[in-house]
Amino acid sequence: MIDADSHRIANVRHRGDPIADDSRFLLATNSFRLAACGLFAPLVARGRIALRDERPTRAVLRRYLRQRRIVDLPICRPWQFRNLGATAMFETHPDARDHMTRLGHEERARMDYAGISDEGFARFRLAL
Repeated sequence: MIDADSHRIANVRHRGDPIADDSRFLLATNSFRLAACGLFAPLVARGRIALRDERPTRAVLRRYLRQRRIVDLPICRPWQFRNLGATAMFETHPDARDHMTRLGHEERARMDYAGISDEGFARFRLAL
């Protein structure tokens, strides 16, 4: 969360550790957010632009993928929700239940199968 008055970032962590006031990061973003829109305005206002490239993000990604052909990214969990003590219900394809074994132990522990909806969709409850 960004505190617009003090331009401080609250409740944000990097690799599990709180971010200190003097921490430095390189923020990679698109031109919309760089234009000081919305919640990014305090971050953009204080920083300098390390690389300004007028090409659309899609074009940059497309070129990168064409050059690499195979992109082998490590599997990691870059962020997660803090336990809020609440749940959210969502509906998805009925076969989704068959794929729950692909989830890690922690993810499976946070999600319960809640049956089939009247419309034929699988219902899941996710602990937030």
